Amino acid sequence: MRRGALAGNVLVVGCRENAPCLAGVPRRLVIRAIREACGLSQQEAARVFGGGPKAFEKYESGEVAPSSAMTNLLVLAARRPELFCKEMAARLTPDDTAAVLREAVRRSSVERVYGQIYGV
Repeated sequence: MRRGALAGNVLVVGCRENAPCLAGVPRRLVIRAIREACGLSQQEAARVFGGGPKAFEKYESGEVAPSSAMTNLLVLAARRPELFCKEMAARLTPDDTAAVLREAVRRSSVERVYGQIYGV
């Protein structure tokens, strides 16, 4: 198994509700470590990852466990924190986001299906 895959699996286990500890480190501290590796405050992390304004406060206090989708984002952030830093998030304007989404559709079969439906 690749080292990155192992690290990802360990982080997934560490973020799950049923795993209060990861190698003796509480799950809430794993989430905090990932957030801090991205250079984000709790409020900034909530804006970048989603989940609401108090999400990371609740994750890090152990009050709430992240969803499986949030866990997947956290694992990705642990592997590539530079993708989730506040500077990167600030660069994504609505126009940039729309351009990225249009390009994803263009590269997929969805564009062909859309064209067939709407005659475009």
